[in-house]
Amino acid sequence: GWVYRVALRAWGENTNRAWLKIYRDGQVLVATDPLRIAPERPTSWLYLGRLSADGYAPVTELSAEPPRN
Repeated sequence: GWVYRVALRAWGENTNRAWLKIYRDGQVLVATDPLRIAPERPTSWLYLGRLSADGYAPVTELSAEPPRN
């Protein structure tokens, strides 16, 4: 199987808003509400979830490094 890890990285000194949409064959698989992304910090990665053949599993946690699990 395959697994994609989906994360956002905060950049700069201001709070930003973002949202996530994942499409497959023109169909929306995942659509989130707008998210507040904090300014860049030691924990500037927002790990949103894992996408695999089984579907999308939301995680939503902050981390200092890109998600690996």
